[in-house]
Amino acid sequence: MTVTALNRIRICIGLICLATTLRPGAAAAETATEPPLPPEMSELARLYRQHTSDINTRYRETIESIPSQYVGDLKALLARYQKSGDLEGVLSVAKEQKRFNEVMQAERDPFELTPEMPPAAIVKAPAELRQLQEQYVQRFQDAAEARQRDLKDLTAKYLTRLDAVQRELTIAGRIRDAVIVKNEADRLNKGIAGDDLAQLTEIMASEQLSGATATDGADDGTDVPVFGSVPNWAKWSFARICRFARERTQFDHPDVPDELDADYSPKTGRGRIYGRCMVDTMQVGPALSAWFGKALLWRVKDPATLTATIELESRQLSAGQEHGPHVHLAVLAAGAPLKVLNVPLMARQTTLRVVKDQHSNRCALMWPRGSITETFELPATGELSLLLAVTVRNPGELCDTSVELRP
Repeated sequence: MTVTALNRIRICIGLICLATTLRPGAAAAETATEPPLPPEMSELARLYRQHTSDINTRYRETIESIPSQYVGDLKALLARYQKSGDLEGVLSVAKEQKRFNEVMQAERDPFELTPEMPPAAIVKAPAELRQLQEQYVQRFQDAAEARQRDLKDLTAKYLTRLDAVQRELTIAGRIRDAVIVKNEADRLNKGIAGDDLAQLTEIMASEQLSGATATDGADDGTDVPVFGSVPNWAKWSFARICRFARERTQFDHPDVPDELDADYSPKTGRGRIYGRCMVDTMQVGPALSAWFGKALLWRVKDPATLTATIELESRQLSAGQEHGPHVHLAVLAAGAPLKVLNVPLMARQTTLRVVKDQHSNRCALMWPRGSITETFELPATGELSLLLAVTVRNPGELCDTSVELRP
């Protein structure tokens, strides 16, 4: 690379720093392990993660201060009503103070923006109290919108630089390095398209830029690095491929028929479940079952890693809820299902997500296209597993579904 090109990179790094509203002294120390990134990208990647971490930290600090601000507003309004002799106003504010205090002391759902101020809690009168409640909700919305705006602005600048670095590396014949840059850009573009950029940047900031890589499954058999850091799914322990019956989420039961075939590579996070439905309804243990197939099973030692995106490509599509193929995603505790998500494969591309909240034991299984989110609580102790299965329902149905795990 020429001196001019290097200077352009240094200038753009400076522009990223200036374009974001970062607190003074926000830069963090580099990780001890040098990431396997191209030199032209490594500093850009580190700064991007640091700056997004600062944006997300400011957001959390902002929303953590909103409840105490509301408590102060209520106290001031109560004093004003009392001074003017407005008994109804005093009683209304006192009632709201009691309600809000009880809600704040109860368990809060971290997957909701303002769980302590649902629409049913907004009063009609007095107008001043209603205004404070609406302001409370608006402050959360304003904070979320500001974070999203800052993240998108920063990400757009970062993607522009990645595109330039990718072109330079490709021209120089450094294809493996160019692939690493491309996959970083693809990951962020997908986060923008899926409207989960904030969550993605928090995940990226928590990852170390380490030496572990995965392959892209290239047809020539070469190991082309895809990830500049270890994705969560690579930290799971792949257990096995097993027979599966959807009813009661049964796997490895001796009565489950050997329906469909499956392949999976723990190294690449890619697999395939395929075949033809041959079995009709039959008894499996205590349940009369009709949905059979194959499941991929992982053991998850660290609940904090229970966040991943699962991309499925179906060459055979489901005709409806009572037709296969279907995909089934479940989180298990000691082999028993905590939550199960069943989705018909009616589109060629299907995306599922498992998301662990970073600040609690809450977890969610998500089907973004179907606007379905199933939240649940993870146990404090015990072994967790993740199960992904594809099943068919009616004899003669075909299944050919590719699976790819992504961060």
